Amino acid sequence: MSELNRYLLIAISGEISIKGKQTRRNMIKILIRNLKAYCMKFAEDRKLSSFSVDIVNRWDHLLLKTAAQEHLEALAHYLTLHVSGISWIAPVIHTTSDLKDIEASALNYFMKTFDWERKRTFAVRVQRHGRHPYKSIDVARGIGAIILSNLPKNRQLKVNLTTPDYELHIYIKNQDSYIFSQKLNGYGGLPVGCQGSVVAALRPCKDDLINSFLFEKRGAKVKPIYFYLDETFKENDVFYKAYIHHVTKKTHYPLTAINLKAFLDEFLPHFQQHILVAVQYFIDCVLITYAKRMNIVMVSSALNPQHPNIQLYAYLRYLKEYLHPKTQRIEFPLIHVNPILALDVNALRSPYHSLNTKNDDFCATAANDKLEFSVDGLNLLQKQQHRIDQYINQISPK
Repeated sequence: MSELNRYLLIAISGEISIKGKQTRRNMIKILIRNLKAYCMKFAEDRKLSSFSVDIVNRWDHLLLKTAAQEHLEALAHYLTLHVSGISWIAPVIHTTSDLKDIEASALNYFMKTFDWERKRTFAVRVQRHGRHPYKSIDVARGIGAIILSNLPKNRQLKVNLTTPDYELHIYIKNQDSYIFSQKLNGYGGLPVGCQGSVVAALRPCKDDLINSFLFEKRGAKVKPIYFYLDETFKENDVFYKAYIHHVTKKTHYPLTAINLKAFLDEFLPHFQQHILVAVQYFIDCVLITYAKRMNIVMVSSALNPQHPNIQLYAYLRYLKEYLHPKTQRIEFPLIHVNPILALDVNALRSPYHSLNTKNDDFCATAANDKLEFSVDGLNLLQKQQHRIDQYINQISPK
């Protein structure tokens, strides 16, 4: 089977397809750059020597070729998990759009890839773009008939167009045809790097991880700042390791760590029952300060704007001293726009879906009814503003 999988057909996401010509070209260039970078990372992880890839732009899809034929399926799975801007990826064989070539290649591919022991039904799916002397339905019917007429002895097989055990896909584009049996769905969205950078908080909770993942899906490079409570976090924290593996491998930013426990020890006596609003405010100020120093215009707030007790406008009024009104803007976590959809659709397929830790309650207090962002708490911020500024200047990244 491996000798058949000579290419990876990469379908670009619908969000890229609807862009104007120049914007689309630029996004595809970024997507190709990201794909090549992760192909090299794939080879590095598996210690493959002399690994190289060639990616050809065919406008609505990309064609990836590599000499490492035995690793194509693993590479396809790896790319769908790490690269946004992809609709789906399929290991394919290539032939011309001539009907005889399609029929011969499809029959050969089917006979070598069909699992005769476990599967009993099949279907032929044809998708066609361009002008050809045949219709898609005619190709599907003709190849189905050829398969049934060339079955090995003592083998029974039926066509099932609703729920087949095996699907033979044929994608015909102008003068080219691609044949495949498996299609791996990607994240969609936009390629990372086409929408600038965003500074985001990373704490030991899945919400922050998923929020950063969704920013990446929107095409932004994430600059994470890690806020930790335990001095041994670098060696023991599963979220830190996951973030290092997934995020910092694709950006030029090192992961910056801030000791949140030191802030709590110093300011807890001053805020007492309002310490949570002080922590949120402190984290946002650190994010904005770092963004200014890195000339980054987007900041992902640590605050959940959907909490019923948040005095949002009053809170933002205190942040205005940090935000540059003309060049910076603050975004609220995407995870809170529709948490059910985000968790069900994205988190289950994100690189963090397998994380299992007891630290989820670190940020769970932000959704607790006992948390009150009262005006009294915000007024305390004003009294301690000078001390907070001094503290941030001491610990913020240079």
